[in-house]
Amino acid sequence: MNQTFNFSRFTSLLKRYLVVNRKQLIFLYGVMIGITILVAAIVGNAERESAPEASFGALLLEELIFMGFILMGFSCIISSNMFSSLQSKTSRITTLMLPASSAEKYWVHFSVYIIGFYIMAIIASVLNDITISLCSGLPLEFSMVYFLRESDVELVAFFIFYQAVFALGSVIWPKRSFFKTFFALFLITILSIFNHSLILSLLYPILNYFYILIFSLAALCYVFAWLRFRKVQVIQKFL
Repeated sequence: MNQTFNFSRFTSLLKRYLVVNRKQLIFLYGVMIGITILVAAIVGNAERESAPEASFGALLLEELIFMGFILMGFSCIISSNMFSSLQSKTSRITTLMLPASSAEKYWVHFSVYIIGFYIMAIIASVLNDITISLCSGLPLEFSMVYFLRESDVELVAFFIFYQAVFALGSVIWPKRSFFKTFFALFLITILSIFNHSLILSLLYPILNYFYILIFSLAALCYVFAWLRFRKVQVIQKFL
């Protein structure tokens, strides 16, 4: 198979992946949207009962923060499924035998689980705002616009970084990827707490460019994920 990237072949492979894995994708993104709508309904009813005359923006600040945590959690869960097709020998061989280059296969996974997440997150946010407006009686305003306008670059950088880390974990250990990656991050966090002085001394010279470092680390995670994914395309790994 020619290992160059072909856009036409990529789109065909993407369509095939969406069809073959539609049940898993509907479940993952459906649960995410369902939970955000449920939270929005609860918040909307609470706002109607507590302070229906208050302004929309003032009432929903805490809800926006909570929604941010929900979407952060789902971004990690969904990116942990980025390479779920590598969980078994059979699925690995099936992936290997697809008539496409490794780059095309990688970008299919990236498009579905990384880019696709942000598309679904915007849809979830819009449905969240509509639900709150219907349940609370407040005017319809879109919190996603507010969130993007008010969020710090550092917050967005951490959001992208954790998503990239869990995506890397999904190709390192495809089985139970979320729990293994979470446990690895937990251990790193504990070690960092016990060595906080050393960590601060290392980070102090670059604190003004810290968000650039986070973006760079996220990019490195995707590069390592690509290198690992390309390596497991060797058929001797499965036999």
